[in-house]
Amino acid sequence: MSDLEARVKPRITPMIQTTASVALDLSSQTTIAAWAVKTAMVSEYLKNQRQRYFTQAERRAFMSSLSPGSVPGAHIWLACYLGGSDKLHGLTAGLTRAEGIAGHISTTAIGNFACQVFVDRTTAGQPEITSVQSGPWTESLVQIWPHNAPVVKWPPLRGADDLGLTKLFRRFNA
Repeated sequence: MSDLEARVKPRITPMIQTTASVALDLSSQTTIAAWAVKTAMVSEYLKNQRQRYFTQAERRAFMSSLSPGSVPGAHIWLACYLGGSDKLHGLTAGLTRAEGIAGHISTTAIGNFACQVFVDRTTAGQPEITSVQSGPWTESLVQIWPHNAPVVKWPPLRGADDLGLTKLFRRFNA
């Protein structure tokens, strides 16, 4: 895991510190996506002691591969947080249905960098997720997993303030 942290640090540090344009190639997208999945798994594990979405087998598979592809139904987007703070902001929740925990969502912001991880095993293999809540998602998010383009540009056209970050987190919650 420390190798992953070392690989991601030079990629996300510029996005944490400024809103200057950054081009992310496939390698950068995959590294940031892996870090985002790791952060989501750790956050969920530490927060929710009773019900967890990620299984121990999934955590082990991810730990051995360090690939977001080892997590079925994982989708990761980047956003630009305009909250003007260097503090860490994080929101994590299990998405519930009648049969129990049906998905996982994590939204994290550090400085200007923000990312969202949405995992739903039922969406594995589907090219696109339709959000439940309407919002300016095409202008305020850059998808990095699954890959949409060999190079993506950050920041997206629109940034998110505190309210925007909360709306982003809630976009999959009906």
